[in-house]
Amino acid sequence: MDDRVVIEGSEDEAAGLPTILADLVRGNLQARPGRARVLDRMRGAVTVTAGSGEEAVGATLVFENGRMRVRPGADPSVPVGVTGTFEGILGLSRIPMAGALPHPFKAATWAFAGAMRRGEVRIRGLLRAPGRLLGLLRLVSVD
Repeated sequence: MDDRVVIEGSEDEAAGLPTILADLVRGNLQARPGRARVLDRMRGAVTVTAGSGEEAVGATLVFENGRMRVRPGADPSVPVGVTGTFEGILGLSRIPMAGALPHPFKAATWAFAGAMRRGEVRIRGLLRAPGRLLGLLRLVSVD
């Protein structure tokens, strides 16, 4: 297990989205050790919320000192985040990266852009913290 990615809270609180995100980043760090540099540069927090209404589950990812702490629940005070359907949020992991940016000519990138156009995914704080959101993409992308 990668000690750079830590889940906070009880097992019940962390079940679901927080665990999925933590495992996704851990797997990517193991499969692509170069992505540790991305984690080293990340600062601040990002929320991720999947679903809506009573069905919504969230996580707050806090980046500091080359580590990622995953807290159950989306902290409403964090101005940077991604919200969407479960499928839309999982689409983040399918976006292929071309260096530090999403690959513009791949079908998965276009599919995610379509989900954003249809309102299935919303990104908050892109202009405030583009590096944080792009870093999150690099950490979760499995392509």
